[in-house]
Amino acid sequence: MNSIGYKSLIYLSGSSFSSEPLSLSSNERLIKCKDFSFNQKQSIDQSSQIDNRYANSVYHMNPHTFEGSFSGPALYDNLLRYLWRASLRRVNKPSMSYLYHNLDFYSKHGTENSIFFHSGGSIDNFSLSVKNKEALEYSADLKFYDRSNPTSFSSSNNKTSRNSRAVSWSDIDFSVNLNNGISISSSSVSEFKIDIKNNLKNYYGANRNNNDDILKPIHISSQKREISGNIVFYDRVYQLTQQSINNKLNCGGSSDIRMVINPTEDNLPNWEDGSPNGQRECLNLLSACIPGIVFEIEEISNTAEDLIKTSVNFTSISGANANYGDVPSSFSPNYFEF
Repeated sequence: MNSIGYKSLIYLSGSSFSSEPLSLSSNERLIKCKDFSFNQKQSIDQSSQIDNRYANSVYHMNPHTFEGSFSGPALYDNLLRYLWRASLRRVNKPSMSYLYHNLDFYSKHGTENSIFFHSGGSIDNFSLSVKNKEALEYSADLKFYDRSNPTSFSSSNNKTSRNSRAVSWSDIDFSVNLNNGISISSSSVSEFKIDIKNNLKNYYGANRNNNDDILKPIHISSQKREISGNIVFYDRVYQLTQQSINNKLNCGGSSDIRMVINPTEDNLPNWEDGSPNGQRECLNLLSACIPGIVFEIEEISNTAEDLIKTSVNFTSISGANANYGDVPSSFSPNYFEF
């Protein structure tokens, strides 16, 4: 019998959630999302040869890749902050610098015989986006070292799923702080999006071992990080326009964008797993600063019977700001959270 999508699930596993990159309760690891796709892939290439034939007669097998993706609305639990940190956390090693890669997932696709364990994952791309009147959305793309097919997954039967409120556009406060000290408040922001790209790369070796000749990656390395995004304002923001046009006068980008997701007072208690029924206060979900911002020149759009809107693309060049940088052992005071 065919299975419907909502009977599937993904569950974030791992040996420890005490500190790396953040503590998660068992219920927070059962991820509520709109869609997900976790797959093992291998492409087959055809090769053109001189062989007196009209059709190709030679093919080549490429390495195996293990990839996953999921997206959905941000909820008031620790998952969003966990994914934010995991997408930015770098670990220094003598040979290479790589992302935090202890992201292990179980995926269950409807039936019990479609359970998979995806191990050694790192976040390749992570995005946050929000529009006025809508919920904050996130998406994550991952690369893994391997995938196995366990016979059972007991955690799929005993995890409860309580109701949760999605993060609303009205819960988010933006502040755009320009080089010249001018600050633009979030009241004029209509849309916001930020993309984090780690440009993960799989490395392969001659790894035939114990009669296992599947070409799995022996290392997944993160390349140079790219952070970019877009802000849509109501009307025209003259100060931002002037800074973009005068980029040639600046020898570095010291502007920043600050984003705070917190609908409650800071002194209110956070709800925890297993708390009794009653009022559950929302978590202070995320307070992030994106530094070293360089803005592109605005694009103004006009639509009949709608407000004039200005779209501005931006890029974060963290090395352009001496106060921020890649701090491998902590998240503050680098440009991830404050």
